[in-house]
Amino acid sequence: MSTLYPKNGIIYYYAGTHKSSAVLFENKFVLTSGLTMLQVPFTKREFKATVEQKIIDVDTDNEYSFLRHLDYRLVVQGKGGTFFEKKVQIAYILYSPDIEETIDNNFKNLKFSLDGEHKSVLEYSLYFSTFVIMSFPDQNISLDIIRPEFENCINNLNLLEDIVCISSPFGNEHFLNSINFGHVANVLGKDNCLTLLNISPAFGCEGAGVYDKNSNLRSIMLYSCFDHQSENVCLPLAANVGEICKILFDKPPLNNTCDKLTMFVQRSSCMIDSMGCWGTGCLFQINGRSFVITCAHVLRTDNITCYCYDKVFHPKLIYKNPIFDYAFDVALLEGPKDGHNLAKLANYIPAVGQTVYCVGFPVFKHFGMDGKFTPSIYRGRVTKYTKGVINTDCPVQAGQSGGPIFDGDGNLLAVMVSNFKNEIDGKIYPFHNMCIPICDIYDILFRYSKNYDYAELTNLQAEKSIVDKWKLRNPKIECKL
Repeated sequence: MSTLYPKNGIIYYYAGTHKSSAVLFENKFVLTSGLTMLQVPFTKREFKATVEQKIIDVDTDNEYSFLRHLDYRLVVQGKGGTFFEKKVQIAYILYSPDIEETIDNNFKNLKFSLDGEHKSVLEYSLYFSTFVIMSFPDQNISLDIIRPEFENCINNLNLLEDIVCISSPFGNEHFLNSINFGHVANVLGKDNCLTLLNISPAFGCEGAGVYDKNSNLRSIMLYSCFDHQSENVCLPLAANVGEICKILFDKPPLNNTCDKLTMFVQRSSCMIDSMGCWGTGCLFQINGRSFVITCAHVLRTDNITCYCYDKVFHPKLIYKNPIFDYAFDVALLEGPKDGHNLAKLANYIPAVGQTVYCVGFPVFKHFGMDGKFTPSIYRGRVTKYTKGVINTDCPVQAGQSGGPIFDGDGNLLAVMVSNFKNEIDGKIYPFHNMCIPICDIYDILFRYSKNYDYAELTNLQAEKSIVDKWKLRNPKIECKL
């Protein structure tokens, strides 16, 4: 591992079956997620629903003194790849009621894996909102030693800020100190206590450190791969270290402002609800007229509500592909009358490797409603373009259908349609997806915006060769060698 990045380790209960990640502060103490306490069979009975104070000193609090005697081990890797195991013991527990409230309000319908079974996040939200500080048996630890290590971590992460996650995938020693590069896709909760990341960590990442480009610790991984309605969803959640600082120093973290591109792509996006069927859309302009574009499969009826950054309106349906699940899976709606926060269309063929931004509301529509309006922004790249289809590596979940794909200038490059699902095992692959290229439908939209001739929009029903691509039908092979 590069010496530029801090050292992390693997933490596990000696008599347990699961190993997870941890952050090592030199040889002073270890920080990890409260989920590591679930490795102990009886902890839930003793610990659940008893936490009231935000800082628990296990040595001085008789109610929790039993935690001090639990046999935990830390595995670290030294120079030359040699592994070392050290005994560690719980010294302090830090509890964030704001994180627990955010999880209860927003992620209660998710399930996570515990001992091979899917358990409700709501039932265990206390552990998702708790952090454990462990010490070495031969060293004294106190808050006076812990606090200085967090003095420079008071700032929260920003949307689209680059990050590095150092974890131990699957809790396996051979993957210790694996490095994942990504960025912040969303910030959530009071004082932005939680972050949603665009990375691809694996089971065992809980407790891992998330760092900025200057190797400063900025977040602690909570969990990454959940189950929702019997489908796997990739929602890497992390707790901002600013929340830990709020507990240690009793003052709120500093939140920075978004840049202009981030603000614009958020505000030109919308959450669309059609009698319970929902997805994402984009407000755009062409020829001085405003429209909303989304996927046809998002609209159950013509009773449509658009939730935007600063307004809610009920657009009229102009066109919807009458053939279900047929290219192009597109619908066009009337845009708002105020005419601001409207994207421009990108009328060019994208380049493979080009940076793009996918905006949407993965899994939960309430992030676009009730005055919250916090769409997630995923930065990725174009992986392929052929006529009628763009593929990207942006992570896409249910709820992002119809969402915009922007280029680096904030222009609408494509409309997100779907990710991939394996028909054999039902597994979803969020980093492989298909989008409608704006360059292939631009002329149709342009002509309609000039003359409002509905017949122009019927050309949005794609030709057979494009339909075959969307249906993933085997192409015609001209010559077999």
